Amino acid sequence: MVERPIPDLPDQKSVLMKVRAVGICGSDVHGYHGSLATFVYPRVFGHEVVGEIVSVGCQVRHLAVGDHAVMDPVMSCGYCRACRNKRQNVCAQLRCMGVGAEGGCAEYIALPAANVLKIPTEIPWREAVLIEPYTIAAQIISQPGSQNHAFNFS
Repeated sequence: MVERPIPDLPDQKSVLMKVRAVGICGSDVHGYHGSLATFVYPRVFGHEVVGEIVSVGCQVRHLAVGDHAVMDPVMSCGYCRACRNKRQNVCAQLRCMGVGAEGGCAEYIALPAANVLKIPTEIPWREAVLIEPYTIAAQIISQPGSQNHAFNFS
């Protein structure tokens, strides 16, 4: 563990989040042990992150100070063929916070506002941190041909 200053907003389309909970994923454990090729070291781990917004850039419209939010760890270019087809998860320039970029195992994290989603304040932090892993499961079982029809996403 190291002491770090509270980060500045890198631009006016960013937010500063006070981290309230971070999930520990299997990929974090593999990254810690050095057995995940996609990890870039040194690295602040943590891609399952929720927190409270403490500062917003002047161009951010969908978030405000005090909002509870979840981080979308997928950073995509927005221009490649996959991104243009709304498949940012397979972007040609894909980076994941906590894997190829700094993650949320910190007191504060500066994030692109495009990677932050507001959540209801009624959801406890310990439950809200499960949103990111849930989205992966929901995406998988919603694919055509999925044999699991336990959820209706329409």
